[in-house]
Amino acid sequence: MSLGWHRLAEFNNVFPFLDHPDEIDKITSGRLWNPGMPESSFLAWLVYYLRPLGGIGEGLIEFFPGAAQKHQDFSRLLKDSLMTNKSLADRVDCEWSHIRGFGGDRQIVKKIIASYFPEQTLPVFKTGHLERFARDLGADINEECRGMFAREYGSDEISVGQKWQLLTDILLARKIHHTELAQRDNAYYMGVLYFSPPTPLRSLLKEPWSDTDSGSMPLTEWIAKEESEILEFKSTLRVNVHTGQPDRNVEGSVVKTVVAFANSFGGTLLVGVSDNRQVVGIRGDMESLHSDSLDAFRVHLRNLLSGSLGADFAPYASDSYEELHGAPVCVVTVRRRRKAATWYGNILYIRDGPTSRPLEGPEAAKYIEEHFRR
Repeated sequence: MSLGWHRLAEFNNVFPFLDHPDEIDKITSGRLWNPGMPESSFLAWLVYYLRPLGGIGEGLIEFFPGAAQKHQDFSRLLKDSLMTNKSLADRVDCEWSHIRGFGGDRQIVKKIIASYFPEQTLPVFKTGHLERFARDLGADINEECRGMFAREYGSDEISVGQKWQLLTDILLARKIHHTELAQRDNAYYMGVLYFSPPTPLRSLLKEPWSDTDSGSMPLTEWIAKEESEILEFKSTLRVNVHTGQPDRNVEGSVVKTVVAFANSFGGTLLVGVSDNRQVVGIRGDMESLHSDSLDAFRVHLRNLLSGSLGADFAPYASDSYEELHGAPVCVVTVRRRRKAATWYGNILYIRDGPTSRPLEGPEAAKYIEEHFRR
C-alpha cells in the first residue's frame, strides 16, 4: 500500500481542497476531467492513480465528460461534501444526483470522500460488498441501524450515505478490536476483507463483546498488552493507593473510562492491575466494603455505574472475575453504544489513544453528529 499512500500525498498536494476549500472554486472543466492530461485531472487521479486505495469501476468513466461540463455544479457539491462539520452520511447525500452517474450507489462520491478522509472511511464503495462483509463478521445490520438511525435497514428512509456510514462504522469497530489489524491502515483492512480466506471471516475478527469472547483471551494475555484505545488498567475501584482510604475521585476515574469506551469502540477495563501491569488484585476494595466476598464488590461496581450513568447503561457493561497469582481481578467489558453517554455535568468522554478525553461545546456536538444518531 505504500505506493497508494505516496500517491494520496501527491493528490492532496495537487488538489488541496480540504485545507484550502477556496481552491475548489478554481476547478475548470479541463482540470476536472482531461483524459489527455490525466496527471492534472481530478477525476483521473481518482480512477487511475488512487486505485490502490480503493477502486471504482472504470465503466463510470463514461460519466466524467458530463461532469466536466457541469464543473460549476461539481465545485459546489464538492465543497459541500468536504465540509468538516458534516457527518459521513451527509457528505455522501449531498445533491450529487444532479450530475449523471454520480447518484445511485454514489461510488464516485464515496471515493472522493475517502480520498480526503482516509482514517474515517473504509475504501469499499459498493454497498452490497459492505453488507456482505458486515454479515460475514456476524453483525446484525438491522439492529445496528435501529440503534444509529431508529429505522429499519431495508426502509426507504435509509439513504445511501446513511448505509455507508452505518456499514463503515460496523466494520471499523471490529477492526480496532483485532490485535494486528488495529495497527494497520484502512486500505490494508480492505484487502483483508476482500482477499483473506476463508469466507466468512468470523475466525479472523471476533465480536469483542459477545458472551463467548469476553472470556476468550486469557487474563495473562490482556495484561501483556499495552494500554490502548480499547484497554485500560486500574489498580483499584475505590481505594486511593496513597491514602488507603475510599476516594470518590478513584471511582470517578473508573466511570470516566467506562463511559469513554462506550462512546468510542468499546473496550476492556482490568481492575486490580496497576499501570505498570502488576497484578495487585481487588482485595483492598473488598476490605473497604467490609466484605471478603466478590458479591459485595460486584454490587458496588454495578451501583456505581448505574448511579453515575443511568439504569439504561447496564446492558453495555458486564463484569467477570479471575484470579491470578492468588489475587482476584475484575474484568469489565464495555460495549459500544449507539447513543452518546455523558457523565459529570453532561460532559462527553471519548478514548484518545490510551487516555479518556472530555469533549465539550462545539467539539462534543461535532463528535455526536458524526458518530451517533442525529
